Amino acid sequence: TPGRDYFNGHIKTLSKNKTKAFELLKLALTEPHFSAVSLERMQKNTVNRIKTSLADPSWNAARIFNAQMFGNHAYARPGQGNLHTIPNITEADLHELAKKIFTRQGLKISVAGDINPQELVKFIDDSFGTLPKKNHLKDLDNSSAYNESNTGKTVFYKMDIPQSIILFAQQGYPLHGEDYPAVMVLNYILGGGGFSSRLMQSLREDNGLTYGVYTNLSHLKYVDLLQGQFSTKNKTVVEAINMVKEQWQKISDEGVSQQEVDDAISYLTGSLPLALTSTNKISGVLNSLQKNGRDINYINQRNELLQAVTLDDVKRVAKELLKTENLSFVIVGQPENLKNAEVITKLPKM
Repeated sequence: TPGRDYFNGHIKTLSKNKTKAFELLKLALTEPHFSAVSLERMQKNTVNRIKTSLADPSWNAARIFNAQMFGNHAYARPGQGNLHTIPNITEADLHELAKKIFTRQGLKISVAGDINPQELVKFIDDSFGTLPKKNHLKDLDNSSAYNESNTGKTVFYKMDIPQSIILFAQQGYPLHGEDYPAVMVLNYILGGGGFSSRLMQSLREDNGLTYGVYTNLSHLKYVDLLQGQFSTKNKTVVEAINMVKEQWQKISDEGVSQQEVDDAISYLTGSLPLALTSTNKISGVLNSLQKNGRDINYINQRNELLQAVTLDDVKRVAKELLKTENLSFVIVGQPENLKNAEVITKLPKM
């Protein structure tokens, strides 16, 4: 599957079939088959999927959000392409792209299951060893993809729906920053902790404005975001957005409680074993560590780093990171009494 930074692949097989499975994997990588019939079928499926998605407010909000956050960077482009580009793709285009992508440069491999290291080395060498050493992909601009010009803006795209979809974000914190464990705790308290988060308590439990609201830390190669999402009735959009801003500012100004920090650390440390309950999950976690530039020992160090986080650490990073004036909002729906918002009449990059 394609991603913004990586082309991702996954293979799962029974132990008795592993030799044949790795042979087929090698064939798919070194001699990919792009027949005219298959290409035409996938083009039609993709075009139909895009046409259907144009009626989906969440999908539209994501297109606008990417354009607002990433500007002219490649990250702003729709992952599926658009109705103008898809029909123009040829078999030659796919073969050329496969030659560029399927190389040993940047390759990250993670394996979990019933196989010993000696066997695995042979299978990996056979499957990937004949791939070209280097790729010929064009390097992206290695500066930040964050679009500074749209910081703090609210944009609005009209759709005739009973509830508005709201996405919001500000620039985040680097994955390898010294205070990242404290930022993880902060995000849990702010909006990443489900019903125990401040935003959920304020917007849902206390005021009944939404079914759910969440935040998360997003990391791409060229940008870090602290972002979130919720939906609410059109008549309560402005009220709900103001509450998000109020909680943002309150935590920045006043910090959080020791109990909130303790609960967040307890959950975050306890959730790690749940991410390692199957071979699929284990290999996925290991591959994520590689793509994020983490040392193999990070999985053993993560909980110790979280348990070392103090209340003062979280208060400090909250004051440094949470900037209410930098929050950007994307609204899709027909909100009432919305002021000072930029109106979007056409989906960007589409």
